[in-house]
Amino acid sequence: MNESKQNGGFYLVSLCLGLSGLAGLIYQTAWARQFALVFGTSEEAVAAVLAAFMAGLALGAGVVEMLLRRIKRPLHLYAALELGVAVSAILFVPACFALLERLLVISI
Repeated sequence: MNESKQNGGFYLVSLCLGLSGLAGLIYQTAWARQFALVFGTSEEAVAAVLAAFMAGLALGAGVVEMLLRRIKRPLHLYAALELGVAVSAILFVPACFALLERLLVISI
């Protein structure tokens, strides 16, 4: 019984990680298209989005490494971080795109 409970937890965490990756790819595609409207070319847009994702991964890995010994419940932290990403993707990123478009119009 205990082993099947552990397998169920493993599959649930695997599903969450897979869905997280899928959401990341969807964000990347949507933001690259949005940046293409701002920059005018898709190559620059893809480069900007990829650079932002890689910088976020590096920053997150560095911060987590420093705090690793203090993290008692890593799955709870992971869930909180995923929720933060979702909220910022819905609220913060569109506002940044609107600001970027305004700045671009002002600079032209």
